[in-house]
Amino acid sequence: MKKFGLLIVTILFFSSFSFSQIISQYVETNSGSVPKGIEVWNNTTSTLDFSTNNLVVRQGTNGAALATLYTISSGTLAPGAVLVIGTTDMQATAVGNGAAFYTFAFTFNGDDALALVYGGTTTDIFGTPGVDPGTAWTGGTVSTANQNIQLLSGITTGNVVGWSDPSLRFEVVSTNPAADITGFGLAPGSAAVPLLSSSVSSLNSLSYVFGNGPSTSQLYTLTGTDLDGSDVTVTAPADYEISLDDATFTSEITLTAYDGTATDIHVRLIAGLAAGTYDNEDITNAGGGSVTLNVTCNGSITGVLPNLFFSEYVEGSSNNKAVEIINISGSDVDLTAGNYVVLIYANGSSSVTNTIALTGTLLSEEVFVLANSSAGTTLLGLADQTSSSLTFNGDDALVLRVGGASGNILDVVGQIGFDPGTFWGTEQNTTLDHTLRRQNLIAIGDRNGFDVFDPATEWNTFNIDDFTDLGNPSLPVELTSFSATTIGSTVKLSWNTATEVNNYGFDVERSVVKNNWEKIGFVEGNGNSNSPKIIHLLIIK
Repeated sequence: MKKFGLLIVTILFFSSFSFSQIISQYVETNSGSVPKGIEVWNNTTSTLDFSTNNLVVRQGTNGAALATLYTISSGTLAPGAVLVIGTTDMQATAVGNGAAFYTFAFTFNGDDALALVYGGTTTDIFGTPGVDPGTAWTGGTVSTANQNIQLLSGITTGNVVGWSDPSLRFEVVSTNPAADITGFGLAPGSAAVPLLSSSVSSLNSLSYVFGNGPSTSQLYTLTGTDLDGSDVTVTAPADYEISLDDATFTSEITLTAYDGTATDIHVRLIAGLAAGTYDNEDITNAGGGSVTLNVTCNGSITGVLPNLFFSEYVEGSSNNKAVEIINISGSDVDLTAGNYVVLIYANGSSSVTNTIALTGTLLSEEVFVLANSSAGTTLLGLADQTSSSLTFNGDDALVLRVGGASGNILDVVGQIGFDPGTFWGTEQNTTLDHTLRRQNLIAIGDRNGFDVFDPATEWNTFNIDDFTDLGNPSLPVELTSFSATTIGSTVKLSWNTATEVNNYGFDVERSVVKNNWEKIGFVEGNGNSNSPKIIHLLIIK
């Protein structure tokens, strides 16, 4: 009888513990609602096929009976391997450690029991089903609430009767699991896997308008765990560039003996690209013993900027300050809707000193005059808009932007971030105590606000307080003569041009009845020309 009794006890013991599917790690967050999840270890010598035998997670909430919560019905799990089921924030760690990841928004708390069922058989129980422990099951320093806990070394079997003391099976990994889910995805007894991680998987909407690159930068934060101390190389794809300080950009960065410290990598779309999309280009982060980490860049370059630029600059006596803006875009421009602004960068500053929002509509081939509101009567009479913020001297840079203060640069007088002393230029062609008028051949503004500025390159200089041409748009053609000569039944029209700017051609019209004009001919222009041209057209009378 004693032997029989002993045999019964032995059978009961082995029916409570088995080599099977075990909860090998568990996390219940200490802040917010994530992370929450479990790691499942296949502690058998066979591959688990979930399409044949489903893996079911059951939960008993607040002492209630166990009920099915989540089912895995496809995929496999190799002998000795683990899978992770949990909230989405756990995915990068689990996958980085080589484990399969199944997303599920667990809502359990420390007082909720869990159970694993494989092929209809319970293989492991976490906590005690049907019992409410209050807030959590605890033992020593181990708790089922607010901790990341893992299976103790040497525990190789599941428990199918439950337990009330987690310290008999688990040890604490972290008491701050909201920021630390170390270990998830690593099978018990496995060596730590070096892993590079990024704060984001992709950077999107890196863009600029054609001709006005580079784009505004974005960043991701690179970190690493269990790295081997070797260098990590960050390499940008062909159409992007990277930086550690958001100032000096390059195509490749080496992090020497990188130890995983959080490092910001700034990224931008390079200048000079054609209009189009630049999507799915990967920045590679390689080294440290980790698998290569890719961060995907997505960007685009849109159409041509509206062609508005400064056509006259007045740095006169006292408050006689003004700028004239010309529109040669080919269509009217709503300055208000487009958020056009004039910015002043004083005394070499790289930060904006004054911002003036432009208002109204600037018609095609017309000009718009912005003047200081305390300027003299003559200048105020020529102004389309006034502002007390339009105060500048010869050493202050002026910038025209579309899209607000951080929008695209259309033109610059001066150089952002550089103080020339008193003025830009050389006497008598300077930005101090002069009126500057854009040369006729200039057909687009200076869209690089940081390049060297010399007014002699694109501007003609006039005396202080010379407003004679302010408010009058410069025509794209400088006509020096025009004549008409009768030759039998035809009329020969002849005209000479000194310069032509973006000139497509000349329409010739005539009127038989006053103010009733009809087109009778067309002569092609010379595009851009700074040398005299002679043009003829014969017309039958």
